[in-house]
Parts: sequence; structure tokens; C-alpha cells
Amino acid sequence: MEKDRKVRQEFTVNSYEADLNSRIKPFFIQSHIQEIAYKGSNLAGAGYAVLREDGIFWALNRIHLQFSKWPSWGDTVTLETWPYTQVLPLWHRNFRLLSEDGEPVMHATSVWTMLSLKDRAIIRDLHGFDTSLNLEEASLPLCGKVIVPKTLEMVDAGSHLAVWSDIDTNSHVNNCMYPQWCIDLLPAGYVGGKMLRDLQVCYYHEIHLGETVGFSLGRDGDTWYVEGNVGEKLCFVARLEFE
Repeated sequence: MEKDRKVRQEFTVNSYEADLNSRIKPFFIQSHIQEIAYKGSNLAGAGYAVLREDGIFWALNRIHLQFSKWPSWGDTVTLETWPYTQVLPLWHRNFRLLSEDGEPVMHATSVWTMLSLKDRAIIRDLHGFDTSLNLEEASLPLCGKVIVPKTLEMVDAGSHLAVWSDIDTNSHVNNCMYPQWCIDLLPAGYVGGKMLRDLQVCYYHEIHLGETVGFSLGRDGDTWYVEGNVGEKLCFVARLEFE
């Protein structure tokens, strides 16, 4: 029997995961994505524990999520993932979120790299990853970079000090925190009356404990752009489209 190349995880949206509209928050969606990605890499023979023994970890480079409907508190959904392709050192992984009746409500794609824990050097080999698990099934087009339109005015939107609760086991701000920061920069009345349809984040440089991130914010109708910098260093760019 052929090995199932997808990993699936069913979960129910808890009350603490829901916003004031009872929809699951982007932070928790991305948290579930991060966890199932670890399970997917473990299935392929290059999971967290295996890489850690060799001083290597998976780092998220880019992610793109599109929603037709947001799960609400009490909804039971199924998240699935599979490796799509790799052009070393970039690894593409896809995701799909299904409602209780099997309807796709989210499609997502991502790009990852293997990095050395010691010096953050990029690992440019397979390192045991079983590429026979790759599926030629695209959930979204290959994840590209977020480009802020040159004509868009980006204004100062304050700053955030990276604190203990932002940091993960790789000693940097966890990738799930970035969408939460972006959402919190937007007017509460706007976010509460809209649905986030499309979210993209590009991660360029790590943010560490005690560093201050300065935010720039730009708006083009219902599309918002966020840039995060530590000093002169661009750390991330995000694009959020609402409807």
C-alpha cells in the first residue's frame, strides 16, 4: 500500500482562540500550521528532533494564506499538509483547512529553509528528507515575496519590544507572532467589521529578545502593508487583504 503523503489533524476551535466576532485569530491558525508542518517534516524523516541532534532547525521564510470562511468557536475542522517541491535551499509546503462537511475554507502555501542553530548558515542538502513524499498538488501558486507598491505611502505605526512570550525554542520571535502584531496595528473598528481574506508574510531577519521593532503601515483600500524593522534592518513585510 502506498504511504499516505499527507498529514491531517482535526481540532475544535477553543474559546481562547476566538476573537470578539468568535472567529479564530490568525495567531492560532498559524500556530496550528506550524505544528502540523513539524509533523509533516517528521513523516518525511527530517523532523524537529532529528534536525536538532545535528544542530539544525526549520525556519519559515514566507507564508501565504487565503480564506473563504473563518472557523468560529466550537467549529471542528481538519488541517492537512503535504510537501510540494523543493528548489534547494527552499522547501515548499502546502496546507488546506476543511470544514466539518469537508468544504475547503482555507488554502495556504509556505517556504521554509533549514538553518544551522550555531551560525544561522543555510543548509543546502536534503538532510534525510524523503522527497518521494512530495505531491504535485498546489493549494496556491508558489509563495512569492510581498512587494509594497512604490507609490504607497508608508507611515510610522509605533514599535514593539520583543519580550519573553514572543520567543520560541529557536531563540527568536516565533513566526506566529508577526500576524498578531500586524492585526493589532490596524484600527479595531475596521478589523472588527471586516473579514481577513488574504494574508502574506515574508520573513527576512530574525528578531531577538530585547530588540525593538519599528513598524511602518500603508493602506490601499482594503489592503494593508506592514514593514517591521530593527534599526536599519528590514525584518519582515506583510500584506493583509480584507473584505
